[in-house]
Amino acid sequence: MFGWCKRLLIIISIPIILLACTPSSPTVEPTITLLPTPVIKVISATDQISTSSLAPSQESKTSPVTKPGEQIAFITDRDGNDEIYLMKSDGTNQTRLTNNPASDDFPAWSSDGNKIVFASSVNNNYEIFIMNTDGTGLYQVTENPTNDWAPTWSPDGSRIAFVSYRDGNAEIYSAKQDGTDLINMTNNSANDWAPAWSPDGTLFAFVSDRSGNPDIYVMKADGTGLTNLINNPAEDSFLSWSPDGKLIAFVSTRDGISHIFVMNNNGSNLTQLTSGPMEDRAPVWSPDGKYIAFASNRAGKTDIFKMKADGTDPVNLTNTTEASEWALAWSPK
Repeated sequence: MFGWCKRLLIIISIPIILLACTPSSPTVEPTITLLPTPVIKVISATDQISTSSLAPSQESKTSPVTKPGEQIAFITDRDGNDEIYLMKSDGTNQTRLTNNPASDDFPAWSSDGNKIVFASSVNNNYEIFIMNTDGTGLYQVTENPTNDWAPTWSPDGSRIAFVSYRDGNAEIYSAKQDGTDLINMTNNSANDWAPAWSPDGTLFAFVSDRSGNPDIYVMKADGTGLTNLINNPAEDSFLSWSPDGKLIAFVSTRDGISHIFVMNNNGSNLTQLTSGPMEDRAPVWSPDGKYIAFASNRAGKTDIFKMKADGTDPVNLTNTTEASEWALAWSPK
């Protein structure tokens, strides 16, 4: 089963598809660099919340030397639990950023490329954290007895949107980087998840089951003008805006299995990019719009692949035989 599906089984009740796996030809195994566990600073801690499980033995002072737009953050369980790694966009220089007993999931880059926001299951409850891209400067954004997860940055870097169960169902909230000024952006009795601002910040897309099954919705950033872009009986999810904001890549089960599609930002011109008997999920665009990275079990275990934006020339970037990788994010320019 896809690694992120194990997380979703805990935090939201939506159908999950069991996967049948067949091996494919391997590529060269990449070199892995390990960074020490980072120091944590808790912004909103109370005596009831302990973050000692994230405390490090030392703080890293180094980070991989890369150019803007050249890094991909991803989740892997190769160390026995979910940790965040970085790698270059060709799959080399794989570097571990987090190192603690909790599960660290759903990384997302700030628009300036200097920070990563993510969810961590400290004390068996997902909370939102932010760290520098070398794993240092870690601090906690949310503190809530229910799960907060799947964060994303606003394009101007002023706010973080995330999914929360604090109202009894999955709602999308946004807050400032320090966790203040909390706003419920969806405020609906249905489940809403997978938040994503358009690159110019004027639109906000997300997935909701308010129509009876998961569909992709878009609204203005102020919450008005809500539109169902899909309105299809299949499950549509895992959306990603193209860098110019004109296209949305997403995952759909409309051909019976999870594959990657792309459409215009108004729902028109639907095009299927991947096909076959295996599952493809979690697409993200490269900052130049030429490539899409995604997670797939087409090589047996779930790996990170990269293909051209038209769906051609897929390449396995991680190529691990005993671990799974998923929940990826491409660094900005």
